[in-house]
Amino acid sequence: MGTSDNRNTTGNPKDSLLTQAEADALSSSLNLGYTSPISQSKANTFFTEDTAKAVSAVNKLSLPNGHTLSQNQFDALV
Repeated sequence: MGTSDNRNTTGNPKDSLLTQAEADALSSSLNLGYTSPISQSKANTFFTEDTAKAVSAVNKLSLPNGHTLSQNQFDALV
């Protein structure tokens, strides 16, 4: 495999594992509604959407009276 096909052959995380055409085809075949690469804003939106149920569930936990979760505990549960 040569570098002329735009695949990651260097180990550099900034290099793509797929060619742009392959990434676009994969996105299309999965009906994702977006193509690669995604923006940081889109990644943040995905993260928020993916964790919303867990955040809600942890917020609804009934703890013994006077007890609260630390931020680290909350994060670990989510």
